[in-house]
Amino acid sequence: MENTAKQNVETVQKVASAFMKAFREEDRTSLQELSKETILVRVPGAENVPFAGDWQGISAVLEFAECLRKATQVQSFEVDKILADHEEALVLGRFEVQVPTTSKSYFSEYAVRIAIEDGLVRQYLVLEDSFAISQAFHKTVQ
Repeated sequence: MENTAKQNVETVQKVASAFMKAFREEDRTSLQELSKETILVRVPGAENVPFAGDWQGISAVLEFAECLRKATQVQSFEVDKILADHEEALVLGRFEVQVPTTSKSYFSEYAVRIAIEDGLVRQYLVLEDSFAISQAFHKTVQ
């Protein structure tokens, strides 16, 4: 039994790592291949952040990735650690992003909770500095 659990943990860690890489590299094909049909991407945040909210289903996840790509320019993106058990992975890291529409940048450490089922991503929950992100999208009135 212990050997099976270890293999499951390794699978969860590999799927989570591949999914993070697909997002970072804007690899739509891999995002599709790694996602369950009913995948839910949840990004809590303010209304002025175009990619905040819930994105349900593969087509919505691809739309989310496109929205993120259009709304931001990634300056740096680091995965520091991936912790996993037999069902979920927790990805810890940091990033710096510029918002072209406001010319503002933001930095955030993040935690991403990725639920894996049958070797595919079922849920992707992003926890980040949503206040800093909202401020970066806020247009300054002069």
